[in-house]
Amino acid sequence: MYQNTNISIENLTKELNFQKKNHYDRNFHKRVREVTSKRFSLSKLIQPYQFAASIKFKSRLDRDFAYLLEYDFNVKCYLEQPLIIVYEDIQGNRNLYCPSFIVEYYDGTAPKLIEVVKESMLSNMSLEQENKYNAVKEFCKKNGLEFCLITDVQIRIEKRIELSNYKFLFQYRDFYSNVNKEEKGFPEFNTDVALVNHKMKRGSKITIKELLISITIDKKRHKELLFQIWFMVANHFFTANLKEKLTVKSLITK
Repeated sequence: MYQNTNISIENLTKELNFQKKNHYDRNFHKRVREVTSKRFSLSKLIQPYQFAASIKFKSRLDRDFAYLLEYDFNVKCYLEQPLIIVYEDIQGNRNLYCPSFIVEYYDGTAPKLIEVVKESMLSNMSLEQENKYNAVKEFCKKNGLEFCLITDVQIRIEKRIELSNYKFLFQYRDFYSNVNKEEKGFPEFNTDVALVNHKMKRGSKITIKELLISITIDKKRHKELLFQIWFMVANHFFTANLKEKLTVKSLITK
């Protein structure tokens, strides 16, 4: 049994009892605020969150998957713990299920309802879990969605290097958005960013270390400029191979 038509805005946005543990706050950019998809509108099922609202993940594994979503260029937007699905268990009792994420893509593929799980759970799935996921698949079929299970192996082993790089870059990406510039004395125009950008010729490839040396031989200035370079890589001013561990020996291009 499904009660999709009875899902209220209040139910979609209230904190569920089983979400009380492991809350993590981050300023993730692609979290959905307003969605206008031709094939499917998330707003039919989801109350858009305010951007400044705290993000509440069910686990660290969910949080790690969010990093992958943030740096996936095909991801248009996503929302964590987006909706409640009412279904009947194998005894006929009414149960609630809240998936980990809903994700919409730029390439026009069907939006995905995603559950993040441990790989070990898949090989030891109970009849009740199978019943729950079958119910979710039916819900998705009726609503133009695709249901997908993502495991810790896919997130933390297959994407180990990328995940490490994304976490590293994340501390730089929103640095200037998260500080009070007047209080900290930051100028309106960042001359170091302008300097680094000027030194990088479009289309050229150079290691970060080579770029620093081309600007100055002052090692103290290297530390200051390195911060700006990581900020620019994190915000896609420069590109780097994120499938390899980022170091000052990494090649970047503009």
